[in-house]
Amino acid sequence: MDEDALPVFIGGMAATAVPGEFSLVHLVYNTLSKPLRFLLPGQVAVPFDVADRHLGFDTLDLVEQILVSHHLTRGGDDGRYRRDSSRHRYVWPAELDLMARIAGLRLERRVADWDGTPFTQDSAKHISVWRKPA
Repeated sequence: MDEDALPVFIGGMAATAVPGEFSLVHLVYNTLSKPLRFLLPGQVAVPFDVADRHLGFDTLDLVEQILVSHHLTRGGDDGRYRRDSSRHRYVWPAELDLMARIAGLRLERRVADWDGTPFTQDSAKHISVWRKPA
């Protein structure tokens, strides 16, 4: 399948306008997340990878709903680290449901993973399907 058959748009969700109507929109790989369940009271950072060549941790601003993902990656033989970070806004499933309703969509299904495990308050991720009523 080529790009003419399946158009691809790259950009930030909040600022990228895509013309037309779509029968399917797919947000992949932690596009929207709910990481707060990993925080202890007073904690603002959560490690997600501690390895020989990579240290990854997220810092969270609970008021602004902002997560900054930090990466320290060790390079070649010199042992020097490269530092990168990316800023994300996180949302809760209820907030997504409200945005979907405003867009004329209704929640059809929400599960915790691709195996269809029920979504609960302990679920770290979710797969949600909203549909436009006929």
